[in-house]
Amino acid sequence: MSEWNLRNLEIIGNTETADSLVYMKSKLDFLDNSIESEISNKRELRIKKSIEVLSKKNEIKKFYDEIKEGISNKLLASDVSGLSIESSFYCANDFKVTLLRNVKQNRIGSFYGGDDGATLLQEELITPTNWNDENSVENFLRKLIEYLEFDKRINSKNEKTYIGETTKDRKELYSYVYGLSFIEPYYDLRQKGM
Repeated sequence: MSEWNLRNLEIIGNTETADSLVYMKSKLDFLDNSIESEISNKRELRIKKSIEVLSKKNEIKKFYDEIKEGISNKLLASDVSGLSIESSFYCANDFKVTLLRNVKQNRIGSFYGGDDGATLLQEELITPTNWNDENSVENFLRKLIEYLEFDKRINSKNEKTYIGETTKDRKELYSYVYGLSFIEPYYDLRQKGM
């Protein structure tokens, strides 16, 4: 009987003993009650870090803007009137291709279909974003995840999708998107503001 009691205690186990009943119940409880908030908290932290990256990019841009100011002053003093240099951030030309390379466009979801997925990404996420504004970039990051988690295509029912099923390499995708390496400075020589 004592052998049975020992085996019973092993089967029941505790929250630290892998494959025991109590351990499995605690994992199921976590999945049922806590995982959504855990994911949400981690995403908020990731977005916060991304905005910190953007802030550092802004600091570097401001340094170059100071240098640009000296050039602009020389242009103003020159015989050529109305010349100025403008700077801003923009989304890299290859961003859409690079992002969609990590999305399974043959799976039901917002970015389903090569052309349709690219168009939706451009029109609903990239174009409306002001890459110089932290709030706008933050909104872009939130919406991108929303578009990966829900089918946002016209005539879809906003059905929930699993990011793991619609992406090829989530780690690579997240590193690329949240690292903001696709946001690049742009300097433009303008004449009379054009």
